[in-house]
Amino acid sequence: MRKNERWRETLMMKLAKKEYWRNFEPSPAWVVLLIPNQGMFRAALEYDPTLLDSGTQQHVLLASPITQYCQLNQNGRDNYGNPP
Repeated sequence: MRKNERWRETLMMKLAKKEYWRNFEPSPAWVVLLIPNQGMFRAALEYDPTLLDSGTQQHVLLASPITQYCQLNQNGRDNYGNPP
């Protein structure tokens, strides 16, 4: 688990250094880092409860598959309205 934690922290730092939000007007608030398995996401948060906070401080939003689905669904509703 510790090896995975270092990998996530390194990846979050690499994404944060790219500063994608500075390249666009209007800019996105965060870069989304998808952890592709709900169980892995849960285990990561149990191992390090500060993971979400440290990510958002670096403009990196950690997302589980369910979180990603909700983000995409809401974005679609915001841009295109509710489906018929």
